[in-house]
Amino acid sequence: MSASNEVTAWDRFSAAAAQRPGFVTLAFGLLGFALSLFWMRAGPTIPSGDSVAYLESARSLLESQQHGWLVWQLAEDGRAVPLAGRFEVNTIWPPGMSALLAGAMWAGVDIQLAVRGLVALFAGLAAAGGFAVSRLVTRSAAASIILTLLYLALFAVQWWVIESWMAEGLYLAVTFGGIVLFHRVATTANLSNAIFLPVGLLFSSVYYLKSIGPGFMMAAVASVLCLRHWPLRRRIICAGWLAAGCGVGAAPWLLRNLSLGTIGSGGLAAPDAVMKSLLDLGRLFVPRHGAFTESGRAVVMLGLFGLAVIGIVAALALPAGRAGRLRRLVARIEEAGPGAIFAVVYSLTFIAAVAAGVKLDKTGWVETRYWMEIGLFFLMFAWLAAQVGLAELTGLARHALRASVLVAGAVIAVANLAESARTASFTRLRVPDEPQRKRARAELVRMLSPVGQVAFVSNEQYRFGIETGVSASATVEEALRRTGETKPVRFVYVAYPAETKPTMALVSTPPAVPSGWKVVGIIGEAVIHHSGDAGFVSPVNSKNP
Repeated sequence: MSASNEVTAWDRFSAAAAQRPGFVTLAFGLLGFALSLFWMRAGPTIPSGDSVAYLESARSLLESQQHGWLVWQLAEDGRAVPLAGRFEVNTIWPPGMSALLAGAMWAGVDIQLAVRGLVALFAGLAAAGGFAVSRLVTRSAAASIILTLLYLALFAVQWWVIESWMAEGLYLAVTFGGIVLFHRVATTANLSNAIFLPVGLLFSSVYYLKSIGPGFMMAAVASVLCLRHWPLRRRIICAGWLAAGCGVGAAPWLLRNLSLGTIGSGGLAAPDAVMKSLLDLGRLFVPRHGAFTESGRAVVMLGLFGLAVIGIVAALALPAGRAGRLRRLVARIEEAGPGAIFAVVYSLTFIAAVAAGVKLDKTGWVETRYWMEIGLFFLMFAWLAAQVGLAELTGLARHALRASVLVAGAVIAVANLAESARTASFTRLRVPDEPQRKRARAELVRMLSPVGQVAFVSNEQYRFGIETGVSASATVEEALRRTGETKPVRFVYVAYPAETKPTMALVSTPPAVPSGWKVVGIIGEAVIHHSGDAGFVSPVNSKNP
């Protein structure tokens, strides 16, 4: 095909996409929704302890109207009931996700159906918002379609947004929608400066979804100050209104946590945090690499992708005309409008915020799922850089840049689709429906009758809690601390076999059943052990069995 035909084909595609942007946005929303339902056909996935925290906080909100964790015990009639006086407040995970799930459960929706519907809804909104933001930044509907499809093809997006019960999908939907709203407000003539106050109130909602939310709010305020075509006085006034709205909206959650003496989680930065963060950034686009020995194909793809990225960067950094090309890239972003400026500022603020989290020991390193939240912006800015280079370069350099763009896109698509296919059959921890939980609890009652006060210990306490709705601890000592009762406690060890097949479930540890405990039954893969005579223990003045 000749160069003229290539241009004509692209122009026709662009014109067709540009004629109905609303239809394309809706189509992406439906695509994200449908993909999510497809990947959740066996049930929503529980990929991490964060998911468990959202589930348990939702149950706590529904039962006690408090955001935290209750201790759920097995009742004589097979119900899971909260242990009186045992409650731990949650200051790590914001309440937005849990509140939505609690509302659905309050309306009588089964927990699995509620989770499935919310995850699919968030995935659809994130897909539609991704296209809308791409169109704002690139000002090309056709390019936005390709970039958004490439983003949805990322394995990290499939895992954390499309099939799993996590806050990432809703957070992406809200941040993408916030950038579009910011663009619309900042480009609408004759609006009062005070309009940024309610906009700030809306933006504060991100703080109730993820702890990184303040970074989005700070980026919004900084973006107003970066609107250089506005008079300085107006920029300062609008930024003040926006900051006030964000502060007022975020204050309840912030003050609540301060009153409890802590904000967010605590941890230790990994010794090689910078290298691990860069490797996880690479895994966002070329998954399944680490020690560079697991897959030769992944090494080849990563190398090709690296060369392609170098080629795109070189298009801007070549000595001849370097300053001019960089200025044109900045001008291209400013011409795209406030939404594109917000996307740039937010990306920079996000990187600074997560780096600060590592420095302050709030997280170990910048994981792939964090990079994923600005991954679409990486793709958009790479496309803009390539467009500037293609407009400026000639001859061999121009052909090399075009090849770099095609190779980068092809590697991203192939590597991530291959990873999705490779892991499709891997074991996943799923959210069961309530009838499944009831059957599991009925089996426990039959095995342990009379039930009395029972403390469950398990090598996979999260899995046991999800499958039954009853709380379990990792050790007998922890179980004693959590129950805190003065009356005797019976101990039961729930042993799940260590995973021997490929798994995407939570970390599996080998069971460690205390010596002398007897098997009383099996529920699914779980082997139930009773402590026998040693099971009647007073937490106050007796030793642990």
